[in-house]
Amino acid sequence: SSIDVSDPYRKKNRISRALYTACYYLIDTIAVAVVYLPFGFKVEGRRNLRKIKGGAITVSNHIHGMDGPFLAVSLYPSRITFTSIEGNFRLPLVRWPVKWVGAVPIPASTHLLKDFFALTVEQLKVGRKVHFYPEGSLLKNAEIIRPFKKGAFHMAADAGVPVIPVTLVRRPATGIYRLFRRKA
Repeated sequence: SSIDVSDPYRKKNRISRALYTACYYLIDTIAVAVVYLPFGFKVEGRRNLRKIKGGAITVSNHIHGMDGPFLAVSLYPSRITFTSIEGNFRLPLVRWPVKWVGAVPIPASTHLLKDFFALTVEQLKVGRKVHFYPEGSLLKNAEIIRPFKKGAFHMAADAGVPVIPVTLVRRPATGIYRLFRRKA
């Protein structure tokens, strides 16, 4: 990956930052069609987000490979910086979309983790919204919320920003979606 793990939030210049922002909103727009039509996506409680001004941490369970697009669409128009394990930035088909939506790698090295926490707190204080999957890993179609790791909550407390919980749930396909999808 060309992302500097020691300072993952830094984009090299204004053109790069503008390109990352344009890519994020382009992919978010495409995601709207993808998540609403074939998945029958539904968002509840979006109006509560209007009260959040400035930086925040969003957290959610991790039950589907499309969780990122689901969350980006549900939290629109806020731009969310997603965190991802460092290995995703090396996967052949995943690395480019992950990189171009502006995701940042969580360092695998424990000695870089302290710096990552400090940089994230700094970004939160200047108004960035950062998303974490505190369960730590994807568990496809999980019916329960697994225990959370505490790092995201410590960063929110250190930065003095709210934590916005988001829950992704599976529900049976209803109406016209039953024609396309048998699975929940």
